[in-house]
Amino acid sequence: MKSLKLIQSDSYLQPFAEAIEGRYNYALQREKELTSGVKLSDWANGHMYYGLHKVGKKWIIREWAPNATAIYLVGDCNGWQKDEAYRLQPVENGVWEATFAEEMLEHLGIPGSQRIRQMSKGTREKVQLIATMSRRAKLYLLDEPIGGVDPAARDYILNTIINNYDPQATVIISTHLIADVEQVLDDFMFLTYGGNIISAGNAEQIRQNTGKSLDALFREVFKCSKSY
Repeated sequence: MKSLKLIQSDSYLQPFAEAIEGRYNYALQREKELTSGVKLSDWANGHMYYGLHKVGKKWIIREWAPNATAIYLVGDCNGWQKDEAYRLQPVENGVWEATFAEEMLEHLGIPGSQRIRQMSKGTREKVQLIATMSRRAKLYLLDEPIGGVDPAARDYILNTIINNYDPQATVIISTHLIADVEQVLDDFMFLTYGGNIISAGNAEQIRQNTGKSLDALFREVFKCSKSY
């Protein structure tokens, strides 16, 4: 094995070559373990990536916790309780992340300084939607996301969903307000209260085959039927 140039150029160090090279190799090993293959300078600047940062109109919080099974952001915003709306999601290489969009808050008329416990039930639900759609997830499960809000708010909520989810992800919406969500559906499924599938398929194809909208089919299937 070739000696370090430092040792080769200094005869006084040559008697200590084994100890110096041992420490040098140990330092390289530790650097590799700490940086996971990235540059040491990038690792040293981790404070610019981890923690809470504002990027554009979004707040992003990141933590490195390779052995964690779940991480929640807790504070005055959620009464110091674990809340799924403030749960960080695993990204890669032990990194956990949560994103909160300030722009969505502004569009929904929610003051960014207002605390969760001071909000009405409807406003809290909007904040939960914002927290959900701000995440990078592979699957979004939304239960009645437009229930109990006025038509104008429904339109914005649907736009929020469509414009903010990961294009590679799947969005599942559970709702009985078919007319409001039909325009954004790729596929559909009608279920009984017991969870049995009545009808399912591609939304556009079923409209072409029947000449009816999904809302019309929904009303036809469930019209005054006690069996469902």
